Amino acid sequence: MPTAETLDRYYVDYYREGEERHTFHEMAKLAAHIISRLELPETDLLRILDFGGGDGALGRGIAEYLLKKGAVKRAVVSVVDYNQTGVAGSGGITVEYHRELAEVRERQALVLASAVLEHIPDVHGALTTLLELTEPGGYFYARTPYMTPFRRILRGFDLTYPAHVHDLGPSFWNRIADTFVLKARVIFSEPSPVETAFTQAPIRTAVSRLCKAVAHVEHALAPRKRDYRWEWVGGWEVLMQMEKE
Repeated sequence: MPTAETLDRYYVDYYREGEERHTFHEMAKLAAHIISRLELPETDLLRILDFGGGDGALGRGIAEYLLKKGAVKRAVVSVVDYNQTGVAGSGGITVEYHRELAEVRERQALVLASAVLEHIPDVHGALTTLLELTEPGGYFYARTPYMTPFRRILRGFDLTYPAHVHDLGPSFWNRIADTFVLKARVIFSEPSPVETAFTQAPIRTAVSRLCKAVAHVEHALAPRKRDYRWEWVGGWEVLMQMEKE
């Protein structure tokens, strides 16, 4: 595993100057995808933790939608990332930037870990903290790459080490409640959305959608399976709701 010092040097300049600080090409679509499965009660203050969120685009996008809908009056988006620059909050949204997860004290109604857990050597410790920060009745969302099956057939396939030190697919996420002894309801555990767009990367997008389509068919036929025969999906996502106390 790379040391903390190595990762510090690697990630401090991870984003180029002027570059959007997130990996999903159309972040609004990912935000809408997550929102469509949430059942958050109306509240005066909504807290969202965007762990490894770059410029906080995903957390801000979800907060903006809920504010426009009138479901919340104010939102605080806590972004934890190596890079401390980002977009300021506006229109009822406060954005707080933190370098360390330990700086976040309050429990959150929604915890996001999109395309970040694969970067963390102590992923068990990070996940334990994130789940503890999810309030009773709150939601936890994660999106991770799952590229190991491609490496089995393409020996030279680049898993982008040391950027990616974990590869987390259905076998991991479909056992998350058992592994961490959670009282939680899994709302969905399925192949993640394609993060590129046809206008940006047409060939990669077409191949990704085809691979994921096969997995979605198997998932629809056997929704309660923990392990799948078709593994070539490239990424996985999970959304869970914690039980209320």
